[in-house]
Amino acid sequence: ACDGKQDTVCAKCDPGFVSPGLSLQPCEACGADEWQPASGQGKCLSCPKWGPGQGFVSNCTGSTTTSCASCAAGTYSDEADYKSCKACPANSFQGLGGQSSCTTCSDCPVGSGLSSACSATLDTGCSTCASGTASGVESQEPCESCIAGSTWQGTAGQSACKECKTCDKGFGVTSKCTVTA
Repeated sequence: ACDGKQDTVCAKCDPGFVSPGLSLQPCEACGADEWQPASGQGKCLSCPKWGPGQGFVSNCTGSTTTSCASCAAGTYSDEADYKSCKACPANSFQGLGGQSSCTTCSDCPVGSGLSSACSATLDTGCSTCASGTASGVESQEPCESCIAGSTWQGTAGQSACKECKTCDKGFGVTSKCTVTA
C-alpha cells in the first residue's frame, strides 16, 4: 500500500547550473563571469580572458563562453578582459589584424614627398621629388614646386630649388630660367 511518502528526486543540473556537492538544494546558476557548458557538473568555470589584439564580441553567460575575435586591420586592442577593438588614432596605422598597437605614420625623407596619405591600414606613401620640385624637410607633405622665373631644380630627389642666375651689369638674358633648368 502506498503511504504518500516519496524520497528525494534528483536530476542532472542543466548546462549553466551546478550542484557543488551532496545537497538537498536545487541546482545553482553559475555566477557573473562564470559558465558551465556541460550538464551534471559540480562547479562553474571562470569565463576566459582574451588577450591583446582581440576584441569582445559577446559576453560569457551561464552555458556559453565569451566570444572574441581578432581585431581587424586599422584597429587594435591593448587590453584583455572583454574590451572592444579600437580604431588607430590619428597619424597612425595598423596593416595587420590581431594586433595590440598601431604604428605612427612615417614622414617622407628629405628629397621625397607625399604620394599617398597615411590611412588606418596603410603607412604614408612617399616618392622622390621630380625635377622642378624639392623637399628640404622630413614631412608628410608633397614636394614643393620651384617658382618659375625665380628658382629651379634640374635633378630629381633634391632638398632645395636653386636660385635663378641673374645677369651682371652689361649682360642680357638670352634664355629665361625655367623650373627644371
